[in-house]
Amino acid sequence: MHRRNKRFVTIALGYGLAGGLLMLIRLAAPELLPGDIPHIHGHMMILGFVLMTIYGVGLHVIPRFGGYPLRSERVASIQFWLANAAVP
Repeated sequence: MHRRNKRFVTIALGYGLAGGLLMLIRLAAPELLPGDIPHIHGHMMILGFVLMTIYGVGLHVIPRFGGYPLRSERVASIQFWLANAAVP
């Protein structure tokens, strides 16, 4: 597996853990975290966890199923940085 794809999956797990912990803290003591925590949690889980997992696994599996290499490794690497810059 390409290092970039591993990074996608690793960062996805980080977003999943952070989003889960954020909501657990919110449920345990709502006064500790002011603001719109449910929307932040949803953003971290859907865009962070789910989408990064899809990117990582998709960039690994789809070219192998199709029997062709990625058209551009450079574009895939740019996608990594742009996608992670967009989540926060």
